[in-house]
Amino acid sequence: MAFICSSCGLTHDGPPFVWGVPSPDAWAELTATEQQARGECSSDQCIMDNERFFIIGRLDIPVIDNAETFAWLVWVEVNAEDFIDIQEKWFSEGRELTPPYHGRLASELRFYPESTLNLRVTLKTSALPNRPRIHIMDEHELLHEQEKGISQERVQEIASHFMH
Repeated sequence: MAFICSSCGLTHDGPPFVWGVPSPDAWAELTATEQQARGECSSDQCIMDNERFFIIGRLDIPVIDNAETFAWLVWVEVNAEDFIDIQEKWFSEGRELTPPYHGRLASELRFYPESTLNLRVTLKTSALPNRPRIHIMDEHELLHEQEKGISQERVQEIASHFMH
């Protein structure tokens, strides 16, 4: 399905229903030299200074009158004990039976007027090979969208924002 972009006025294919960030904000703020010295970051997990631990997850938002779900791929900071547990179960069948972990959103989604950084969340592992699911716990526009859904126009608005 094509849409007219509110940023440039052109018609684009899409809109994409998944947007994400490649690393936690705290990691992205480091220089390449600092990153090399202070930890490691893959497409799924990140460790900084052996004291900060991050997991990427999927924050699903229903799209009203559409079978497709919109998703933010964002990072959650968890404690060391939970990180080790998640790592140990990462490739294990049945990991989705693990109770949710608690953490804080480690990705600033600049699309929202209020900060998303440090929002309290739960992180629920999913069946292989899916990423963990994130649920917002704090009062925030993102929580309302997650609970009530967003319109197709809102998905297009997000796409217009991030495509330029």
